Amino acid sequence: MVINLERVKFYSNTDMTSGYNFSLAIDVIKKITNKEYSINDILEFYNILKFFNKEILDFQTDEIRTLCINSEKKLNSIIGKFSSNIDNSNIEKYLSEVEINYVEDFFEILDKYKVYNVIDDDVFKCILEKKSSYLYMALHNKNLVGNYDMTIKECLLKDNKSAELLLDEYEVEHIGNHKCRFFPKSLTSSDKENILINYVNGDFPNLNYLRIIVNLQSTTELSISDKTKLLAKRKVEQQEKDFFDNNSGMEMATVVKFKKDLKNVVEFKLDGQNWDFTYDINWIIENIKDYSTLLNNFIYLFEYVDSQMRWTMVSKLSYMGIFERSIFMHSKRDYSTSAAFSRLNQLADIQMCGYYAQLRKLGVRVEDLILWFFGTYLLKEFGIKNFNINMPSKDSNYLEKCRTLLPEIDSCLKQYNYYVEDGSIDPELVQISSTHTFFKDVKSLLKNKYVYSNGDECDLISYYFFSDQCMLAYVDRIGERYSCFYDLLQNEDVRKEDIIKYELSSLKKLLDEDYIFIDGNGFIRIKNKIQLSILNDLNKNDVISYWKLNENQRKEVDNLVNKGLLKFDSSLFSGPEQDYLNYCLNKSEFINSLDLRNMYGHGTQPFGDENVHYSNYIRFLKLFILIIIKINDELCIKDDLKK
Repeated sequence: MVINLERVKFYSNTDMTSGYNFSLAIDVIKKITNKEYSINDILEFYNILKFFNKEILDFQTDEIRTLCINSEKKLNSIIGKFSSNIDNSNIEKYLSEVEINYVEDFFEILDKYKVYNVIDDDVFKCILEKKSSYLYMALHNKNLVGNYDMTIKECLLKDNKSAELLLDEYEVEHIGNHKCRFFPKSLTSSDKENILINYVNGDFPNLNYLRIIVNLQSTTELSISDKTKLLAKRKVEQQEKDFFDNNSGMEMATVVKFKKDLKNVVEFKLDGQNWDFTYDINWIIENIKDYSTLLNNFIYLFEYVDSQMRWTMVSKLSYMGIFERSIFMHSKRDYSTSAAFSRLNQLADIQMCGYYAQLRKLGVRVEDLILWFFGTYLLKEFGIKNFNINMPSKDSNYLEKCRTLLPEIDSCLKQYNYYVEDGSIDPELVQISSTHTFFKDVKSLLKNKYVYSNGDECDLISYYFFSDQCMLAYVDRIGERYSCFYDLLQNEDVRKEDIIKYELSSLKKLLDEDYIFIDGNGFIRIKNKIQLSILNDLNKNDVISYWKLNENQRKEVDNLVNKGLLKFDSSLFSGPEQDYLNYCLNKSEFINSLDLRNMYGHGTQPFGDENVHYSNYIRFLKLFILIIIKINDELCIKDDLKK
């Protein structure tokens, strides 16, 4: 097989080659005659037809649009006539002649033009067995799969890589365009599990797919037993051991220290991938009796939250580069983690661990701070009575501490919900309630507390301005200096003529909708800088805390909400924070959850390992502190709005 770069190939409307390929397509259809065509000519015509869609044709001249519309029927006729001549005697010959970038299109034609009606099962089976890639391509075509049900099932059961096809379709999260695959109806749940078992027991299973199997939650499409998960888990552990035994890896250290007599309260050193944080112990000693300051250290020293009191350790797509987004595999039901996410959570846990130890040396427990907040501070500052929280005893082991602290998180949120609803907390009502509190259902005292994207239009504008994949950011004379169009406009004088030709339709949309304008010198300028800074913040953080914005910013948010780009919602926790809590504590949303609440609630925690329980207890304390910060911030905002 060969590949001809001069032939038309359709990938998608937004592909960087679409402009070039469309111009090739116009040249081809202008030269169509009644000559005899090869299989590759036919497949090129088939690709040309894919360009004849509204999104592309709407931005063409009347002449080009008319040419395309008039050519569509003729191209379909040519392809249909050629396809009707494909049969058992020549299909393998035609396939052998297909250029490599057209092979998938060949199987699409067999499906779309119903060529399968004249191709026998044994002939098609012969084709699928020539190359495993043929089987993978055939699965994209529903009619083909339905027609050759048993033949394709037999091939899947023989191919050890079939497990990856199943997991790709039913479990793996895909970035960008993904063509779905279809599987034979005769392929049973038992067949699918056997395919996965054979894959795990095979010689070279991919570690990423093994991890997907370990966390797989049964669905109607794909269901496996706990024994299969355990089999995959042990294979993962063996592969990881083999890898780390034979590779030195890259040094990456996160160090937290407490020292006396520092020049600054916090000192930070960065050496390659090594982080070194040092905190002044004198500051803690000087404020050891001031519990408010000791709690505020989580905000201002350890930076558990940003200036809008958003938790800094939640997962954000903006943390991930395109390489990490594209290469690393995740399940559709995974909480999206990244190297940055793992690093920030590691830092937060180590900060809590170090602070916990330092306070204990000085006669104060983090648990004391939590008790003071709910029992003393809330009453004194906001008049909130009867907020009852229990902390583990000083002398209990860490398994006992975990089991004691976990129910208090739920109790805390339940009591806060009653306070929001009734303006007070009735202890008897709390005691009689047996309902479980979901994080999304914890109410807020504030109206319009959080701001979110309102769907596709906002996402599209964000893509144009802030995505590192949008080619509006690329200007030939400047090069790849800026990662997004927003940064380019902030720093350079750019004219309309500088924009790549096939992005002019995107530029026109931004001009028509007043996000940008052309100034008197012909330069592209941002129309409303406050508005774009808000959208930029939202793009980076997935949520904005409305009442943390100044008056001018809130007016712009109101305008964007009225325009339909943004929407309001109110709850104690933002959407990303709800997801983070679910990731840490249960599997209600994410199959890769740490599942810490269920682990201790159902007695499935590791046995006999106090270090594991200590680490988990540190995480529970971290979550409790984060909840305290959210409650305090909300109560303070509510008080300020009354003034």
